Amino acid sequence: MALRGRPQVRAIFGRSGDPMGSPLRGYRLFFTPYWRNNTLIELCVVVLSYGKAELLRACLEALRHQTVQASEVIVVVCGASDATRAMLDSFVSRFRLRVIWQIGSSPGAARNRAVEATAAHYCLFLDDDVIADSRLVAEHLRVQRQGPGVAGLGQLIARLPPSADGFARYVAQEWDHHTRLQEGAQAPSCADCSSANLSVPRLALLKAGGFVDSSGAELGYRLERQGLSFVHIPEAIGHRDYRKGFREVATDAERAGAASVELYAQQPHMLPYLQLGAFYDMSRKAILLRRLLLTLGVPGRALAMAGLLLGKGSWAGAWYRFVHSYCYWRGVRRAVPDRDTWQRLTRSPVILMYHAFGKPGEPSSRYVIPGRRFARQMAWLKWRGYHVLGLEEFLRDRCEYRLPPARSVILTFDDGYADNRAVAYPIETSTGGTATVS
Repeated sequence: MALRGRPQVRAIFGRSGDPMGSPLRGYRLFFTPYWRNNTLIELCVVVLSYGKAELLRACLEALRHQTVQASEVIVVVCGASDATRAMLDSFVSRFRLRVIWQIGSSPGAARNRAVEATAAHYCLFLDDDVIADSRLVAEHLRVQRQGPGVAGLGQLIARLPPSADGFARYVAQEWDHHTRLQEGAQAPSCADCSSANLSVPRLALLKAGGFVDSSGAELGYRLERQGLSFVHIPEAIGHRDYRKGFREVATDAERAGAASVELYAQQPHMLPYLQLGAFYDMSRKAILLRRLLLTLGVPGRALAMAGLLLGKGSWAGAWYRFVHSYCYWRGVRRAVPDRDTWQRLTRSPVILMYHAFGKPGEPSSRYVIPGRRFARQMAWLKWRGYHVLGLEEFLRDRCEYRLPPARSVILTFDDGYADNRAVAYPIETSTGGTATVS
């Protein structure tokens, strides 16, 4: 189609008072034919950039070679350099490219600024270190058109440099959480949301309040409460340029721990999706070691160095898993407001299940415990400061997303035999406890 009429010059406002130059440099000029001014913008790609020109150029080049072009691409720059500015000024695109300068803004605030600036029906979020496969935009559009009310979760694959250390390789492998979704091991949920490859209807995003922090899971939770469903898109592949070493990985883990504490304080309903409830997700020996190291305040780097002695076998993977978890809980411990909260997180309730109780002179067995032994156990629990928690109270705490008291124990009596009343009940009430009969 031949171009008729004169092209119009349109100025796209960035951020006033840009410290990298004069206020006029907060504008970006480009030409748009008059007959395209009112064209519907179906999908806008929002790229969050921290000013790494090389990564950003590769990301934009990948978007230029999509099988289906995005209607619009907005680059939100949180940390700029002269090289970034020069690259953006010289970049020639096949799509409508806009640049918004948000120097010093948080990732959530920067993404929200882009959402406000576009009129697109759908928003697709990428980070500048994600290199889109040629069908990424097309696959996100396909899923969104099949909606309504869909949050599209693209596939993220870590691309490591040859010099990556063992710890970074382990974390990158574990970080590729979409593998289990692709294998159909579980249905996607808000916990699988990653703002590095995510598409959402713009109006649903605005209704949910936009991004609050950099956590995709927190946004996913609010979208889920609005009725949006989550769809994994294995063909929407983004290759993440993962160049982090131990220091960066450990810092990310500690920040994730601290962010989990803050997120739980603001949104208690997020507890099932956070690692805060998974202190006991390792073997007993690993839990005891982690507890000891946290008490001593051992830096994570010292533990990672020990992993170099293990080589590349299965022991090394297990050790790096332990170190990554340890760094997360270091972040949690620094962020918890008081000792009681820390104890509640790391001292979860113990459930003791009893079957039958023997009277004086009755022999014990696998299912029968003598009354005197039960009395000694209750006395020991009381001496050690354990709080006997009723099962109903425990379930109520779980339903209301509250942390149960630290050092709690739950007693359950199976089958409700007569000896439960005759032998166990007097002992239990004398120590101030309560039990659930099933």
